[in-house]
Amino acid sequence: MEPSAVQVFSFHKNQEIDEKFLGSPRVVLHATHYMQMIDRAIDLLGPDIETLTVILAELGERHSRFGVRPSMYGPMRTALIETLEEILGDKFTDECKLSWAQMYDAIAYDMMWSGLKSL
Repeated sequence: MEPSAVQVFSFHKNQEIDEKFLGSPRVVLHATHYMQMIDRAIDLLGPDIETLTVILAELGERHSRFGVRPSMYGPMRTALIETLEEILGDKFTDECKLSWAQMYDAIAYDMMWSGLKSL
């Protein structure tokens, strides 16, 4: 986990970023929510794009209030791409990687824009 990102978690209490922290129920819950949001965003692409835009705007504003800054979105992108590469192996082609990166960038852009507007 990116050291600057761990500061956003109110429950970290200057805890070291180790296996115990990364396996804690609250971090696992956040990771689960993160992947559920990615899944939901994919489901809403296309005919429900307006709904997705509203959801991302609200999510961006909320994250901004929690202290998430634009510089923290890049490490989350890297983590997503690396995780997909690890899980999918050879099936994670260059084209697939590019598509995931573009999708994440679009989500992150909407969230960052809304987050910055709410400051």
